Amino acid sequence: MSSVCSRLFRLAEQFLEGAGFDRGPWLAVGFAAGVAAWFVLANRAQWLALLAGCLGLAGLALAGMAGDGRFPRVRQALAAMALAIAAGCGVVWLKSAAVGTVPIAGFAVADLDARVLTRQDEPARKRIVLVLATREPRGGRAIRVRLALPVAADRPGLGEGAVIRVRARLMPPQPPQLPGGYDFARAAWFEGTAATGSALGPVVVIHPAGGADWLAAWRHRLADHVRARIAGSAGGIAAAFASGDRGGVAAGDDRAMRDAGLTHLLSVSGLHVAAVVGLAYGVVLRLLALSPWLALRVRLPLVAAAAAAAAGVGYTLLTGAEVPTVRSCLGALLAMAALALGRSPLSMRLLAVAALAVMLAWPEAVVSPGFQMSFGSVIAIVAVAQSGAAQGFLSHRGEGWAWRGLRHLFMILLTGMVIDLALMPIALFHFHRAGLYGSLANVLAIPLTTFVTMPLLALALLLDVAGLGGPVWRLVDLSLRLLLGIAHGVSAQPGARGR
Repeated sequence: MSSVCSRLFRLAEQFLEGAGFDRGPWLAVGFAAGVAAWFVLANRAQWLALLAGCLGLAGLALAGMAGDGRFPRVRQALAAMALAIAAGCGVVWLKSAAVGTVPIAGFAVADLDARVLTRQDEPARKRIVLVLATREPRGGRAIRVRLALPVAADRPGLGEGAVIRVRARLMPPQPPQLPGGYDFARAAWFEGTAATGSALGPVVVIHPAGGADWLAAWRHRLADHVRARIAGSAGGIAAAFASGDRGGVAAGDDRAMRDAGLTHLLSVSGLHVAAVVGLAYGVVLRLLALSPWLALRVRLPLVAAAAAAAAGVGYTLLTGAEVPTVRSCLGALLAMAALALGRSPLSMRLLAVAALAVMLAWPEAVVSPGFQMSFGSVIAIVAVAQSGAAQGFLSHRGEGWAWRGLRHLFMILLTGMVIDLALMPIALFHFHRAGLYGSLANVLAIPLTTFVTMPLLALALLLDVAGLGGPVWRLVDLSLRLLLGIAHGVSAQPGARGR
């Protein structure tokens, strides 16, 4: 038995020795495992037992390195992974203790004097959702409340920073209605939301919204402007691209997008940030390269990367700086840094750094479908792109542009299939359904969104400054209706949904 163990340790030692810096990304996996373990384990005693076990294992591994010195890479890996798991568990525990909010005791009807923290318009559902800072009806502690009211209850000045009075029906955030369903109570705990509810009467604006939160006011005006230019769900999608406000997409269209595997297009995340950053990088680099003097004296990729990073940060702030957008912006900034340094932006090490940064700030995101699906899709893309077979298949062979384009198109389709296979278990676990033709739909929809819709949308908004955006808005409308047509066409196919 000892000889078998020694042989296994020798093989592991050889593998770790040959892996080099590729061992690093596994620390992010260990950190995520520690965060997930905190959610799986039931109470403080089990969390302490996990921390003690990890620290004990790390201590034994390090003591062994100082002792006989055999298998140093294996011992180093065991110590590092144990410490990473302990760190993940500890960070999410600290975050829960620091920001976790106890919900209200039970159902209540109360008159609230509150300050509006955020406002989200959902015209497709004919309602407005406000996040309010107020006092608990019983007890008087300061709490955050998520309140829905009908569009008819809207009032001038009802925006971020307004002070209002409203009669509301409140209840604690609800746990999953079915086993394995979305746990809104857990999300509310980390968001600091103590109650949800709906308005029972008119809203009285005591002090209208001022100009303190000018960015939020600008975001709302931008969404209203886009929806005024394009009607229906197409306008709702355009507003989501421009401002992050996805409340204008009708329920049927939203369901078709989900069943076709295109719902990720409705949430500002990796694709949209990448499109903005990539467009800014390309445009700035091309414009600067027109000057021979600049091209010979200035490191243009560094300047273009800085401009693209600024565009990505600006787009993230404009669209509300939600966690998925911030996560994508962070990844884009790291990719721009890699380009500026002459490195490849597609690497597991870069992805691990982005994941660790996100988990340090929002450790609770590890158990969310957004975190798992976004990082899972990028892992699949990097794995395919870095494989020897893919690099050999895409290598230049002296053929014409048509054959080269077909090979790239085939690789895009293959990558989409790999992404679908990687994400399908996650989708089935969280949503209990998954689109089976998502790779085909995404091969059509992602280029349409990235290279047609978003550039046209940016051009239309720019031309609207001079009142010349009308023809371009019609093209934006046409491209979005084509996107919805793809969604409905794919979702209507037999067997399009797996449950």
